[in-house]
Amino acid sequence: GGGGGGGGPVVAAAAAAASEGFYGNPAAARAEYDRMFAGLAGSDAPPPWLHGSLSREQAEAMLARDRRSGAFLVRVKEPNKQWALSVCNNGEYAHHLIERDPRDNLFSVNGSPCPANCSSVTHLVTLLRTPAFAQSWPVLDQPLLYPVII
Repeated sequence: GGGGGGGGPVVAAAAAAASEGFYGNPAAARAEYDRMFAGLAGSDAPPPWLHGSLSREQAEAMLARDRRSGAFLVRVKEPNKQWALSVCNNGEYAHHLIERDPRDNLFSVNGSPCPANCSSVTHLVTLLRTPAFAQSWPVLDQPLLYPVII
């Protein structure tokens, strides 16, 4: 069952702020926020590298401001509302599809199932930022080093 707490006004404010960037639809944004971050203990706000709806071109423009290999962000792809991990690698840009299997809630990147049981996109990215884990699951060409924030 449910349980109390939930983070209160800080969570509400973070979700409201996230809503403004997510597809211009606050109800859908809140539902997506809740779905993606369900069970994420101790986090009151989306991580700064998590962006709402961005095109591939917009993501590349944001990565171009940093230009370091390992700069990354996570964005929502339109029109199908899928997550993409965009990474800079030696001046080139790679875009990796993040999916969650509705049957078992397990995440995959580019169709490769995550070997760990990730509870959220945040958990997945945290694992991918860990060198030993990233080496054990070589799904990316470039380690995630520098979060790109707005």
